[in-house]
Amino acid sequence: MEKAECEAWEKTIRSCLISGRVVISGHALKRMGSRGYTTEDVLCILEYGKITEIMNNRKERCRCRVEGRDTEGDQGSVIAELIRDKKLIVVTVLGGS
Repeated sequence: MEKAECEAWEKTIRSCLISGRVVISGHALKRMGSRGYTTEDVLCILEYGKITEIMNNRKERCRCRVEGRDTEGDQGSVIAELIRDKKLIVVTVLGGS
């Protein structure tokens, strides 16, 4: 996993957040509830976190793990599907690492 590649996808994440192009899947909503995360927590992890794993990377699409801190400062991670210049889909939410 190259640093430049992660930074480019992190830029896409922030662009989607700024423009409101974020979709939270039904599965992620269930996991958020069971793990005590709010939408604000997930958005905070995405905004300030770092990509720690890229699971599937194609030219215009990427699935990755973003790790960061929630609004209370607790560690958490989000699995996100990114479609370059289109949208970000929150696939699931994991507890701290």
